[in-house]
Amino acid sequence: MSWKLDDIDFVDYGVYVAKSSGVLDLPRLINEGTDWIDQNGKSYWNAPEDLKYSEREILLNCWIHGTNFTDFKAKVAAFYSDLIYPGYRTLTTPFNEIGNITIQNGVTMVRETNYISSVNVGTFTLRLTVAGDSMTKNITIYKADDTVRGVYKHRSDASLSQKLMGDDNISFSLEFNTKDQIGRDDYIAFGGAKYIAFEYPEIKKYGSNKYTYDCKFEHEFFRLKDIQFRKFGKSDFYWWANVEEILDEIITNTGRLFSGLFVKGTVDTTIKKNWQFSGESCFNVLTRICDDMGLEFTYKMSSGAIEISILETVGNATAVELSYGIGNGLLQITRTSTAREKMVTHLYAYGSDKNLPSTYRGGQTRLEFDGEPLVKPFFNSKREVTMVWDDIFPDVNETVTSYTKVESPDPERPELAEFKLVASGMPYDLNELEVDGVTTKYLFSGTTAKIHFNTGMLAGFEFEVRKYNHTGTDAKTFWLTPLKEVNDLVFPSATTYPVSGDEFVVVDIKLPQSRIDIAELALKARAQEYIDKFYQPHTNYSVVVEPGFTLSVLPGDRVLINDADFVNESLRVSDITYNLYNGNYTLTLSEIVKLSNRQLTEKRLNDVETVLKSASIKEVTDQRRSELTQGEIKNKILDPLDEKFKADELVRSESIDPRMLAYDSGIPQFFITGGLVETDIGDDEDEITVNAGTITITNWRPLCLSRPEIEKIVIPEDYQPTRTWTWETVNRHLYTKDAQFLYAVLTLTAGSTYCDIQVSHLHRQVKEQEGFLIYKLGYITAGEEIV
Repeated sequence: MSWKLDDIDFVDYGVYVAKSSGVLDLPRLINEGTDWIDQNGKSYWNAPEDLKYSEREILLNCWIHGTNFTDFKAKVAAFYSDLIYPGYRTLTTPFNEIGNITIQNGVTMVRETNYISSVNVGTFTLRLTVAGDSMTKNITIYKADDTVRGVYKHRSDASLSQKLMGDDNISFSLEFNTKDQIGRDDYIAFGGAKYIAFEYPEIKKYGSNKYTYDCKFEHEFFRLKDIQFRKFGKSDFYWWANVEEILDEIITNTGRLFSGLFVKGTVDTTIKKNWQFSGESCFNVLTRICDDMGLEFTYKMSSGAIEISILETVGNATAVELSYGIGNGLLQITRTSTAREKMVTHLYAYGSDKNLPSTYRGGQTRLEFDGEPLVKPFFNSKREVTMVWDDIFPDVNETVTSYTKVESPDPERPELAEFKLVASGMPYDLNELEVDGVTTKYLFSGTTAKIHFNTGMLAGFEFEVRKYNHTGTDAKTFWLTPLKEVNDLVFPSATTYPVSGDEFVVVDIKLPQSRIDIAELALKARAQEYIDKFYQPHTNYSVVVEPGFTLSVLPGDRVLINDADFVNESLRVSDITYNLYNGNYTLTLSEIVKLSNRQLTEKRLNDVETVLKSASIKEVTDQRRSELTQGEIKNKILDPLDEKFKADELVRSESIDPRMLAYDSGIPQFFITGGLVETDIGDDEDEITVNAGTITITNWRPLCLSRPEIEKIVIPEDYQPTRTWTWETVNRHLYTKDAQFLYAVLTLTAGSTYCDIQVSHLHRQVKEQEGFLIYKLGYITAGEEIV
């Protein structure tokens, strides 16, 4: 049987094969195997259908015969012409057929006879290359409308990367000889989920016929980045909520663009907090609340939807055990770090600065506990850390019994409206005084008590307490100062108001030691929990899994690492890298969940933007108790309902002459009764008589009250903020003929009503003499000198 290349019969060209090699060779298997250094060398794991073979070479030692030189030359030319052909060819031999043949190395001909010989012979070696298996795998890419974009071949760089609370993407490179159309929103179906190209691939052009595409496809879960978190019809708002309520709202928001795609899974119970949101995506909100609350989120496909869960710790304790050796799963283990930045052996723990008296622990401004710092040693390691938990403070948690709005009796004076909230369980009288009869027991000087609603229509709102009654009429009633937002909405309103059963806390008040003790115990428990978790360094490991080892884990799951030299314990999987070409796994094991650098950067930028935006939409209500917020200052000066000057709570009652404010009153601050002055007594112009009289100051400071305090007086006549001084009839001698001033000198000694009448040609100030007030009663003109 002759030798052929496709339909080219070598004999037709006078070509004969003298010797061949490689024709009967078995192709070389491409299987690097796994080299177990101390366990008898390599092992092989590929399934038969995944085996790959390398290219090989066939050598044919040939000679070509011509009857003369012209015939020889023609046969060589014809044979060469038919050998030059693009693509793969088939070699037929006396023994078999071999496909996928190419001629890559050309032909070198040696003419063995003379030019004049009647028989011309040439010898050559024909090198044929048999193509090996393609070192690629197929992957199907779909368009956004679910039609097939195309089937493409990826190489060994294709990998799936999954991180706990982080990345979940498939990346690989493709090579084309023309520009392709792979674009944004194309997707790959993998593991029952869609992995979407949210961005165009990076394209590199090397020439007119070579383009490479660096493709990245992210799990459909990350559509959350494209959805704004909104509530109350806006993106900038405060909301008193727990984590489950926020997740419910995230699911609701996703319905605007992707109805039914996201559903709620399992959510751990958490406390409610006053959260601030400002133009954030649903993904940023989810990441932030979990990071702030020390929780973790996870997701999975469930009946075609993405089920999101938020737990204290995600993942399961699997039955996977990895140890070194063939069939045991552990090929390589690396200890990468000890996460020292999280370690703490000496913990300084502090709570909030709310509701603490100025005498707290000798003037300390934040909640503490005995035994600071909390110490838990780890061999000889020592590391101090300070933690502040602002959500822990002494508080008064109460429930609304009833709420009433009393409309203003005068339509022209809306500030007279009253917002009355009754809490029958309120244990403390905010008006109670200390034993000195002056200092308030529960109220800070210069700071207004506030009610912060935890539940109900006003959840998250905080109102100043204008006044409070603990007994008698309107017992245990708070009068709230209404809150006017920047959009001129006033709360409470006709549609948004407290109802029976709403929960609230009273803040910016001093609380008794019993409440402080409870808060200190809560702080110490939180601190103990923290140091128990982080007192020892948590070592991180990177594990290369034995190729072919059956493994089914997700980020958060636990696997047992059994290695006598490194570790023998159950560790959490934080990162997974899976090679889509060869099926190899690399696991990162860590007890510390850390956001990626990109997530941390995004979160910090978002926090900065939120703080900047918050300055324009709401005053900060969590300042130091010794300072007044902008809102408190405004409410002290202006009534929030009509924004008019509110003098009663700002100006001392005795400090303003009523003639300055009420032009038609005509009432001075003091008046004189009696005191008739007679001159030329006994026909002597130097003698005068001042008859008995009184001088009364109408707004004596120690006796004055503000209007709200006056309104509490049952019998109005009982309010007499006056002090009166008297003098008997007195005679005075004028020692010079100069003009004289007549003065009433009032003694300020407590309880004294004595007044002395004096004359002097000098002008005297009202307060020029310590312990006295000096009022000018009149003026006596100059007399005439008698010669």
